[in-house]
Amino acid sequence: MSEFTKLTKKAAKSLQEHGLQKGDVVCIFGVECIEWAVMFHAVIACGGTVSGSKRDFKKGISLHFVSKLVY
Repeated sequence: MSEFTKLTKKAAKSLQEHGLQKGDVVCIFGVECIEWAVMFHAVIACGGTVSGSKRDFKKGISLHFVSKLVY
């Protein structure tokens, strides 16, 4: 198993433990990096939908569109 797969599985487990459920929409704030990719795949593995966003997008505004936020 690759390191990326291990990180993704660990992140998916953590997301589920924190309440992520199938069908949830998750907005990931940040720049494209390995951590962003891990979180993207972890959300998908949990049955969620990813809605990416620019780092400077206002948190208050984004809450009108998504149910879960990941920083």
